[in-house]
Parts: sequence; C-alpha cells; structure tokens
Amino acid sequence: MRARLLLLLAAVGLLVGCGNDSAPPPKVARESAGVQVRRVATQWGDTVSEEGFLEGDPNGVSEFHVVTRRTFILKDDNRVDVHIERDEVYTTKLGPFRCKAKGDLRGVVRYAWAGDEAEVALTLGPGELPRTCDRPGFAVTSKSLGETKLTLYLRSDQLIAKTSARDRTVLLPLQ
Repeated sequence: MRARLLLLLAAVGLLVGCGNDSAPPPKVARESAGVQVRRVATQWGDTVSEEGFLEGDPNGVSEFHVVTRRTFILKDDNRVDVHIERDEVYTTKLGPFRCKAKGDLRGVVRYAWAGDEAEVALTLGPGELPRTCDRPGFAVTSKSLGETKLTLYLRSDQLIAKTSARDRTVLLPLQ
C-alpha cells in the first residue's frame, strides 16, 4: 500500500512538472556579428600571388610576379587598419627589377547578420604604397590603390568573400 502511494505521488509529480506552463520559453540573446567575428580574431591576413604577361604597358613591363601580404586589424570602434607588403619582380626593356611596395590603409568596417552568417563589410580609402627597387630606373615609384570595398562572411574560423564567383579572398585568423 505504501509503495502504491509513493508510485502515485511520483506519477502526479511528473504530470504536473511536464508541459503545463503556458509561458513562452525565454529568449536567448544573440551576440552581435562584430563580437562573434572579433571573438575568433582581431587580426586577419592573407597572401596572394599573381603573375602574368603584359603587352603595350606604358611603363615597359612585359612580365610580372607579385606576392602581396595583407594584415587586417579590426578595431572596436568600427575602424579597420590594413598593412600591405608587396614583393614584386618586373621584367622590362631595361631588364628585371626586384621591388618592394608597402604601406598602411585605414577604413571602416560594418558588421551585420546575413541569415546565420556574420557579415563583415570593409571600405578602405584610396592610398599609395611607396616602392623601393633593387636598382634605379623603374618608372613607377609607388603602387596606387583605389577605394576598396570587400564583403566577407565568417565561416568556421575563416572570413570568405562571396561577392562574385571570381573573388577568392579568404582571410585567416592571425591573432
């Protein structure tokens, strides 16, 4: 008899505790897209290698090989600083030139949610990267960069551009 009473009380307790609450479940706050991206890293970078041939270049370049390293530093106040270093090899009518162009750009960053992905929209102002070469005579003393707009999406621990099929920008966390 006592065992039946305990069993009955246990059954009533289960029924009362299951599903009779009509209040909606609590809302869970979603962190901002910027917080999520900066939690993964505040410094992101990539290295891009380009090479090719030119015809009729006004500076006399017929062949080039350029390796560009970029470091993006995401600031808390929606600013971004970008450090760019380029190792360049140009073949011209005057022979080969080995050059370095480097400098810093500043811009703004905007974060948003695009569905379930954190979106990072970077806008960098135009700038000049001063160039030094292994010998005098190269016609262009700096690399000119126009305004740059880049939209990236956080996927796992990478920022990936998907603005066009040709854009293969992938930034990896550096810190």
